[in-house]
Amino acid sequence: MSTQPTPIWLLLYGGVGICVGLWVWGRRVIQTMGKDLTPITPSSGFSIELASALTVVVASNIGLPVSTTHCKLSSAATQRLNCKHYSPHMNVFSPPFADSFDTEKASGYKACI
Repeated sequence: MSTQPTPIWLLLYGGVGICVGLWVWGRRVIQTMGKDLTPITPSSGFSIELASALTVVVASNIGLPVSTTHCKLSSAATQRLNCKHYSPHMNVFSPPFADSFDTEKASGYKACI
């Protein structure tokens, strides 16, 4: 573990990258997550956010790199699959699911607990 602080230029570079990505692809991501995969209600949205946050915090504390987007995707799909007895739209869900199977399963099952 390094005790040196992260350089400011690197933090700014990352922040600019996140802002540009959200500006360019944000609408499509929100459309896919909120409508195409499964409809999200306020209560299911809270559960999805809570499960994703817990997964990221636990994984970060034990040193595992995880994707917050994949955690949210998994939580949304598994919420619908397990809690409402509907299947998610697999043509939307399959590509990212194949990329991060373990992270998504962990986050998704936490969403239903």
